[in-house]
Amino acid sequence: MKKIKLNIIDYILIVAFIGVICFVGLKALGNDGDEGEQKYVLSVYCEEVPDFAAKLIRNGDKVSDEGKNITLGNVLSVKLSDGVSYVEDEEGKLKKKGKEGYNSVLLQISSDAVPFEHGVKIEGNRYSVGHSVVLYVGKAKISGRISDIKE
Repeated sequence: MKKIKLNIIDYILIVAFIGVICFVGLKALGNDGDEGEQKYVLSVYCEEVPDFAAKLIRNGDKVSDEGKNITLGNVLSVKLSDGVSYVEDEEGKLKKKGKEGYNSVLLQISSDAVPFEHGVKIEGNRYSVGHSVVLYVGKAKISGRISDIKE
């Protein structure tokens, strides 16, 4: 059997090759997005929610983003008010008006999220104040906007 002689360049190439394989492997596995998670409270304001849907929402209900099919967290609190609609007056200006059979809903949602420059990331998806969302909350499906994000 022949004896293989390795020189310093061979060792450097072997170490570099192993490093490249490790790097590619780590990139392929990716980051699951859980690194640096903290507790946040997302406030979601929904102007017009039918009474029958609003009355189904309870503290502790699971909240999911319909569009991204991910769980955002659980309802900490729910506040119902008169539904809000906007109508034009005689001068063409928009005026706020209540809407019969509808409620406005302010949800406080407890979420595990990772902060980023403009808001938070939940399961790798970015959310910021003003973001429109369609949510499943318990047995209800509602739409609204994120009105606040607090740690």
